[in-house]
Amino acid sequence: MQIAVITLLAAVLGVTAPTKQEWSWMGSRFAPCEGVGLNGAYRVHVEADVQELAGSLTITSLQARAASAIFQTSPAQFSLSVSVIDAAGKVRQTYRLERPSGAVIEPAPLPSESRRLYLPSGKVLRAGADEKLRFDGAASVSTEAGVCALGATQHTVSPK
Repeated sequence: MQIAVITLLAAVLGVTAPTKQEWSWMGSRFAPCEGVGLNGAYRVHVEADVQELAGSLTITSLQARAASAIFQTSPAQFSLSVSVIDAAGKVRQTYRLERPSGAVIEPAPLPSESRRLYLPSGKVLRAGADEKLRFDGAASVSTEAGVCALGATQHTVSPK
């Protein structure tokens, strides 16, 4: 009986169960550093749990990682922020993704991946039906010649 009432209430309020969304894009295709070159290309992978409520979207879980052949031989540094952008292009909300402060259970990164970054603890992204998510980030590696910036990335997606 309780399940039927909860299901009916969810249907009336327009609530749906969270769905997993995944986005992936090329961050950079070349790094002008000695010994890096085309190996400096990297791809960004983002996964989020998105829930729809009465036409607006809520994201309570978001994680990102970068992958590159150069990460197999050089330590990776990766940073990414996420913003909610309205139809006019105005930023409504922004968070810098971060590593958890304490111990965390997560998949071990592959040799070609950076450590995962997460939406800060307790933070939630809320987007209207016509709003987008914009990701801004960068990756770098340490080489014998110093730090090599692999380049910046900016990518916009629809959270639906």
